[in-house]
Amino acid sequence: MPVLPTAHTAELPAHVVKHLPWPSADPDLAGVAVTIKTGADVLLERTPIQLVSFLGRFPQIIVIGEDDAAVGPLPMYDVVSHTYEEMGPLGNLTQAPRRELQKHGKLVLDVDTTPPRDRSLGWQKDAHKNLPGFRLMATTFPDAEWYFMIDDDTYVFHSNLKRLLAKYNPNDRHYIGTITIFVGCDNVQEWGAGPDFAHGGAGILVSRGAMNRMMTGIDYCIGRYQTCWAGDIRTALCMRDHGIKLEPSNQFHKENPGSRNWQYPDNPCDEPITFHHLSVAQVQLLYLYESRFLAKHPGQPYTLGDVLADWETDRVVPNQDRPGNDIASLRTETPKLCRTACIDKSGCVAWSWVDHGCYLKKSISAPVERKDAASGVLPQKYQCRRSPSI
Repeated sequence: MPVLPTAHTAELPAHVVKHLPWPSADPDLAGVAVTIKTGADVLLERTPIQLVSFLGRFPQIIVIGEDDAAVGPLPMYDVVSHTYEEMGPLGNLTQAPRRELQKHGKLVLDVDTTPPRDRSLGWQKDAHKNLPGFRLMATTFPDAEWYFMIDDDTYVFHSNLKRLLAKYNPNDRHYIGTITIFVGCDNVQEWGAGPDFAHGGAGILVSRGAMNRMMTGIDYCIGRYQTCWAGDIRTALCMRDHGIKLEPSNQFHKENPGSRNWQYPDNPCDEPITFHHLSVAQVQLLYLYESRFLAKHPGQPYTLGDVLADWETDRVVPNQDRPGNDIASLRTETPKLCRTACIDKSGCVAWSWVDHGCYLKKSISAPVERKDAASGVLPQKYQCRRSPSI
């Protein structure tokens, strides 16, 4: 897990480091309803940090799960137990999605499209929460302009979200998220043959126009797709049935910069809206990073270049490689000399040193463990160019 460098901390005003601003509802987000999808056994572990950090900007929030519970004064609504009365005991629900995959012989799947391996009861029943959750959102917040469903390990950059929403008319039909494909539901046998779906952990963003349209047949969708193994796929299938296609966005991220599968995009000016698979401590750090940036640059986007500058430091990391993305190679006696070569090379933002081979990188790939290797990144060379006034 990343640690904020001491040098950066020393440059911050004391009130930013020691006394982060308590979030207050942002009037520009008054029309956005947010749902946290969680489970009873992890509710009190994961959601409190979300609620007291970035979600403090959103005045309309509900929490959904598979049981009746609460986090502080906020109830967690059970959207599972009574949704399929005709299916009998809840134990049957946890097996239905897996049976669907077995029927189609699709149990060996890509990591981003497999059923959750988490053994917690909340995740075993996760597929059954999305569509009933959207139905609850629509009835709870009928006047909302946007509906945003996230997981309990997701972070939302509220300022970047506002910039995105300003581009759209909420009365039009918009279904937005990071593009993902699937097999094993709705008799889809080949990758890409079914509708693209918004990855739930990265966040599913739905406009009022799309929500109103989907609600005309939501009960039918809940029944028809009850054996599909993923709730975000069920959402896409229901959207398709109502004539709505996914609008892909690379601003919603299925991973985070500390994940093994993370790779920074080539453009440091990209504005992230979500990160996923975060620990409680990482959510806290992101709130610190974003709050610090907005205090210094109000109204400006917090870019991936800014994220890297906060998340990583320019240093030699032993026993680590960053394979791929080479733009040049040479031999050096030490990792430090390889780092120097990257600093001097135009377009180099990362480097790896393996057995005296120095590999200069044009983009920042995910690190992997490797003995007798070393690597590093140069945050100062992966930055979004801003106007002189910023």
